[in-house]
Amino acid sequence: MAKLSAEAKVGLLVLGGSVILLWMTMMVGKFEIGKPAGYRVSAVFDTIPGLDLKAAVRMAGVQIGAVETVELDNSKAKVILRINPDVKIPRGTEAAVKTMGLLGDKYV
Repeated sequence: MAKLSAEAKVGLLVLGGSVILLWMTMMVGKFEIGKPAGYRVSAVFDTIPGLDLKAAVRMAGVQIGAVETVELDNSKAKVILRINPDVKIPRGTEAAVKTMGLLGDKYV
């Protein structure tokens, strides 16, 4: 059986560490590969101060999705929401931008 040189051992260690670091980064950042799950819903607001991309979308206090995009449409703010596939939103539901906690995190 051939022995590995010191350089090969260091190379394998660096490669293994890089793979672990990449995996941990994806898990912490909740990075998704491929098309995100769920369906899209749009909401139009007069103003949405402080609402960021990936802000939480909540119904009855439970997170059901996230803000996907924010765009300007006829001088109104159009917000595209990505809703989890297992959640059904009833027709006629109204959306509002609210503040959560002392730090003022915004959510829909």
